Amino acid sequence: MESTKATPTGKYIFGTLGILPQLLCFSEVSGILDFNNVKMAGVKEMDQIQNKALHMALAGHNVLVTGFPGTGKSFVISEIAQNLKLSGKVVAVTATTGKAAQVLQGKIPPASKLQVTTVHKFLGLKDGRYSNEELVSLLQSNESLSTKNKNIKTIDCLIIDEISMLSTKLFEQIECVLSEIRQTPSFGGVQLILSGDFFQLPPVANPSYGDNGSYCFLSRFIRCLHHVQLTEMHRQSEPDLIAAIHQCARGQITEDTFNLIKRLQRTLPPGPKPLKLFAMNLDVEIYNSECLLEMEGI
Repeated sequence: MESTKATPTGKYIFGTLGILPQLLCFSEVSGILDFNNVKMAGVKEMDQIQNKALHMALAGHNVLVTGFPGTGKSFVISEIAQNLKLSGKVVAVTATTGKAAQVLQGKIPPASKLQVTTVHKFLGLKDGRYSNEELVSLLQSNESLSTKNKNIKTIDCLIIDEISMLSTKLFEQIECVLSEIRQTPSFGGVQLILSGDFFQLPPVANPSYGDNGSYCFLSRFIRCLHHVQLTEMHRQSEPDLIAAIHQCARGQITEDTFNLIKRLQRTLPPGPKPLKLFAMNLDVEIYNSECLLEMEGI
């Protein structure tokens, strides 16, 4: 694994910062990035790697920002979006789900007037049932999709948050739609800023529409992005807790972390039924129904 080094000229040599073995292909896009002429608006305090990601984006490069929870991915995306807009670019800020879009919207100052939506809604990608050719044809000919067509033709930068849920099929469909409608190869010349954590939620497979749910980093088009992995934890400061978070995310828990979790166990106090957490909505509904049946009638 290589690191990024500063040169006396104020340039950076970008190397490989892979979080998964499949991401080591980012070494193929290594090169010299000149940040001398980058102009930025007032930016909140950032750590060194966050600042690097911002500089790369403002220099016009395609960037993939990854990192564990608490490393400031959404913060960086917000700063990138605001500064790109201030530089005069038309910026589309999107996410892979409605919930992710709502969360990111809450982190962008209202004064920026940037609206976050899902990437499906912004580009008119529908539900995945259409082939690339069919979708391009619809976007070009269907009057009800004229707004989506305009979106595609006018944007300079496309930001997509929570890209762990972006499948290879969808990622390549985005590339096709942008390239075909804008008549320019490689995402239609649109600058891409992607952000997410591949140790969190994976893409949802949809076999009926030919989507096997493979991660977008397996696509050949991912090679057009520079990868920046955020490493400094900003949400927690305790070293043992940070280590536990990283290990749990990777599914590789050491004995020290296991003992830490055991030490945090507490016996629930007597009294009313404690709050229960479930992984699936169905389990919640079943439990709530059982509780309702136990209640006395009025």
